[in-house]
Amino acid sequence: MEGSDSLTAKSWLSSGWSTFKAFPLKLVLGGLLMFLVNVAPPKLFGAIEMRGWGVALHLGVFAGWFLVSSAMWIGWQFFCLRLAREPDVPFSAIFGGFSRFATAVWLTLCYGVIMGLGLILLVVPGIAWFIKYSLSPYAMMDRQFRAMEAIKFSGKITTGYKWKLFAVHLVWLAPVGLPMILDYLGSSYQNSSYIYVGTVVTLAEYCVLYPWVCCSLAVAYDRCSIAYGRQGQALMNAASNNDFQQVQDLLDKGSDVNAKNSDGLTALMLASKSGHSEIVELLKAHGAKE
Repeated sequence: MEGSDSLTAKSWLSSGWSTFKAFPLKLVLGGLLMFLVNVAPPKLFGAIEMRGWGVALHLGVFAGWFLVSSAMWIGWQFFCLRLAREPDVPFSAIFGGFSRFATAVWLTLCYGVIMGLGLILLVVPGIAWFIKYSLSPYAMMDRQFRAMEAIKFSGKITTGYKWKLFAVHLVWLAPVGLPMILDYLGSSYQNSSYIYVGTVVTLAEYCVLYPWVCCSLAVAYDRCSIAYGRQGQALMNAASNNDFQQVQDLLDKGSDVNAKNSDGLTALMLASKSGHSEIVELLKAHGAKE
């Protein structure tokens, strides 16, 4: 059984690092591949713009990059999740996102729009939504969810863990600004050395920090999912035992109001069966389905 100490940023990062050490070649190569997917195309966009090859070509290249990178992003996340769970994962599994190509693209687009709206409204909501829905790629592939189902599920299982997940993301995001600063210095002083150093730093981040953090988030996804499932079981027990306060507390924590036990019964069904009318009304007020 997972204890509370397994639901901390430290434990996720530790387990993620153990995964990285167990499969360094696969994860370094995977990080390198993601570097090529995410970093090389934007430089191509700049080259196209400098040569004045036209808006249509620029948009075409961007659209192609977005489609491919969306599937690769989803596949990479699931690849890290599988490595965190099992030893015999072929490197070709990194392309798994293409098996659900349309859903991967739609999830990436929805996730980007949600973050964008948050940043437009205020910076803080954008960051909060970025964290809240960051486990959706794992859920999409692991549970075969549709895009919005995965996003909603991520929002549920991250309840109460957003600051801890933010700490994990910082391991990767905090050093990202250094290459940007070096690129800026290189452009400002017309010194390509800064740009070369910035590229090397980015490459190192993609080959070590990025795989480590993605494996850590994969561990967080698994452990948060288990904790969320336990909350659903606790909700059913409380509803069956007519423990109104416990039901209220669990609902406030984001427990799945429609979770089912091994017999296919929900908390609402159990409360109705036992004649606990107040709990029935409480559950319905929180979206319980008949």
